[in-house]
Amino acid sequence: MVSLLGFGTSRFRPEDYATEAGREKLINLLVKAHCLGVNYFDTWHDYGNGQCEALLGHAFKRMQGDFYLATKSHNSQLDACETRKRLEASLRHLQVEKIHFYHLWCILHMDHFRAYTRKGGPYEGALRAKNEGLIDHICFSAHCDGKTIAKIASSGLFEGVMLGYNIINFKYREEGLRAAAKAGLGVAVMNPLGGGALPRNAQAFSFAVLDGETIADVALNFCAADATVSVTLSGMTNEKELESNINSVEKLEKFSEQRMEELKSKITEEFNFLCNGCRYCDNCPNDIDIPAYMLSYTNYILHEYNPRAFFEGIGNWRLSPHEPLPCSHCGQCEEKCSQHIPIRKHIDEINMLIEQREKYLREGLERCFGGKDGIKIGLYGAGAYAREMLAGYAEYKKMYGWNDVELIIFDSNPEKIGKTFSIHISHSPHIFHKPCIIHGPEDLSSEAIGRLIIASEDHYQAMHEMVSKYVRPELEIVNFTLGRQYKKLPQRE
Repeated sequence: MVSLLGFGTSRFRPEDYATEAGREKLINLLVKAHCLGVNYFDTWHDYGNGQCEALLGHAFKRMQGDFYLATKSHNSQLDACETRKRLEASLRHLQVEKIHFYHLWCILHMDHFRAYTRKGGPYEGALRAKNEGLIDHICFSAHCDGKTIAKIASSGLFEGVMLGYNIINFKYREEGLRAAAKAGLGVAVMNPLGGGALPRNAQAFSFAVLDGETIADVALNFCAADATVSVTLSGMTNEKELESNINSVEKLEKFSEQRMEELKSKITEEFNFLCNGCRYCDNCPNDIDIPAYMLSYTNYILHEYNPRAFFEGIGNWRLSPHEPLPCSHCGQCEEKCSQHIPIRKHIDEINMLIEQREKYLREGLERCFGGKDGIKIGLYGAGAYAREMLAGYAEYKKMYGWNDVELIIFDSNPEKIGKTFSIHISHSPHIFHKPCIIHGPEDLSSEAIGRLIIASEDHYQAMHEMVSKYVRPELEIVNFTLGRQYKKLPQRE
């Protein structure tokens, strides 16, 4: 009775919640999904900082026809009465008379299961509510291994399960999926796109697609076409994503045994522990933005342990650490992590990367910008790499009190020559005394520069040979690299 594609609401953007227009956009998106055949909606009281349930309530009032609602309990520490109060609050916010699928939230291991089902605990509160008609089906949200899911599924206490399962981790999770189905439970699959990691890193997962396919289409089809999966949840934030996901599940082509075996041969254990951005690990007592660092570490893994991929990742979060992260190894984040990621070990590795980067970055910047007072410096290559280098210089200039330099920018691209080269850094002052006009390579001989920086990692040698035609032999030519000088850390066994 539920649609193959379910609507997960955990990915709505904060900026949409922040305005009336944004909230109306989300309500309309939910209603449109229902009009297009999506009838299963999954939420939780805490999504959107507590705003999501009310948003869904407004959407439900505009829907014509049946829909099915799934939500979750708060945590295993509540007693039956507290669970009942929270359930009643959800019913008010959602403006409904009952919850169709009520999940005991985020069971990570058997101790969690026992805490939920203890005498006077949340399960007892949910069972009373079911007997009163406030809940149709009691389910559980599983973030545990297959054997644990099998034990819980065979307990006879639940009618459904929601679990993380997708095309890059099924090798390690299908035991739980099959056990749940064998026990007669309805199965809702979450994170079929790995919290967005699959489409964001399509190249890393190219082994899973055939010619003409996209990883998003294949991943959604992979779950929806599985006969043991009742509904495949996807977090959607706009109409384009909604329509694309509907098109993906409409194809429904079950994978052959041969293709499944080929996939298994290429899936590594690391794929079972990738961050999906759920943010359950947030609120570090030492103010480390754990989700941002773990998502960036995922970027690092998926780019073959290239440190530059990690620093690009944290740069997207506007983070630029110059010292090791102050992790006390308390383990609080790991206790909450739905993916069982060894966060403390990752942070130790991240701190090694930071220390290594600081050493090489400062040495590189000093080599490029230091040494000779009053020297006029040329920079060849007016692109993103140069901006990244100059952003680093701006930060270090402020940190270490380095002097300003007179900088002249060169490039061989006719579309850039004569235009202004600028760099915008929100946390640093503009580093130039005057606008920098981009010069062509023929100006290298006429400008009295004392040093030339080649801002390229991949094409340094070719660019060096090209500029050599224009400069005097004694000109000092240096390069600044952001990646190759890093040593890749040993991969986890």
